[in-house]
Amino acid sequence: MLTIPRHIKSSVEIPSITLDGLTFVQYQSRKSMVRHEACVAQHSLVFILSGTKIIHSVDGDVELGAGDSFFIRKGCHLMSELVPEEGGTFDTILFFLNDSMFTEFVDSLSSNSDDSLVDIPSLFRVETSEPIQIYLSSLIPLFGSPLAHDGEFLRLKVRELLHYLCDADGNENFVNFLLFCRSENKTDLVATVEQYFNKNISLEDMASLSGRSLSTFKREFSKIFGTSPAKWIRARRLSWAAQLIQNSSKNISEISYEAGYDSLSHFSSIFRKQFGHTPREYRSGLKSSKLEL
Repeated sequence: MLTIPRHIKSSVEIPSITLDGLTFVQYQSRKSMVRHEACVAQHSLVFILSGTKIIHSVDGDVELGAGDSFFIRKGCHLMSELVPEEGGTFDTILFFLNDSMFTEFVDSLSSNSDDSLVDIPSLFRVETSEPIQIYLSSLIPLFGSPLAHDGEFLRLKVRELLHYLCDADGNENFVNFLLFCRSENKTDLVATVEQYFNKNISLEDMASLSGRSLSTFKREFSKIFGTSPAKWIRARRLSWAAQLIQNSSKNISEISYEAGYDSLSHFSSIFRKQFGHTPREYRSGLKSSKLEL
């Protein structure tokens, strides 16, 4: 599973600007991409310039094309597919906002929400306007420009974009959506780790998803669970894997992946240390016990 934007920032093939916790990305591909699983660790804005993006989330399937744009709130777990234009490319611009930048902007908005947004989606489609199209065109030359290293300038550019979106016709509920995202910035730590313990994401990303710094996350975690996050997550994953071995017909490779391990050999090794048997031996022992009964 990919953790966004960490995966993007670590790729030398994807042009990006990262400064002061903000990330701008220009992504282009001539190849279709089959479904890939992703965890979105920061609030993000996506503008599709060409091609098609299909997103599968808990809210259902959404197909988006050239000219479409959307906001994905932090913490979403989704699958997506990319389809280039026929004979062309899939081209998009993405913005990732850290908690500080996002909170600063939302706190500056009018808080007279009318609560008309009842169902809060993972993905919020936003309408664009002529100023936004001009803005996007002016952004591309920034890649490789000295201004890409000016933190204050980049923060102003993000605020400019967010104001354009909030003022655009058809985005009347966008402010309400942002206010909701702001209110859930710091989530329940226990709920966060239970949601992501079997996802292959870093501890830093898990802390970000909970709305905490890594040091605060570790400190609060130890107070609640009485152990370190790494030890608890390992034990929780192995316990989950044992439950799947006992109660499902899935093969060991599938169980390894669902428990958060990409390497089957590593999974088998630590499972044996925990239970005294490899996953296959463990399952065989359960079958033998049932036959004896």
